[in-house]
Amino acid sequence: MKLPEDKIYIEDSKILNYLLVKRDIKDKSNFLNLGGYSLENWEQLKKDLYLLASENDVTVIEEGFGQSVVVGIVGILKGFGKGKSLRVKTVWQKDQGDEFYRFITLIPF
Repeated sequence: MKLPEDKIYIEDSKILNYLLVKRDIKDKSNFLNLGGYSLENWEQLKKDLYLLASENDVTVIEEGFGQSVVVGIVGILKGFGKGKSLRVKTVWQKDQGDEFYRFITLIPF
């Protein structure tokens, strides 16, 4: 099963205030920098995350007490500019009554 591109949603703040910001704990910015992603080209990361989610099969489905569905998708971010390809797992959540799967996080895989 693949998530339809028109049924997934990524908040800009997840990229601008979380993924691409250096953190003391659970930093993902250094990993994403290897792929050429930075705050200067954050829109490319967002576009590539949408592409990854719509082109790869869901690998994990967990239902949370009938209130939500959490899915994992493993795939390759192709990288930007001279950045290298990055293998990642992305996590998406759809709450009961919602139409969209929301992006939760990215994990180096």
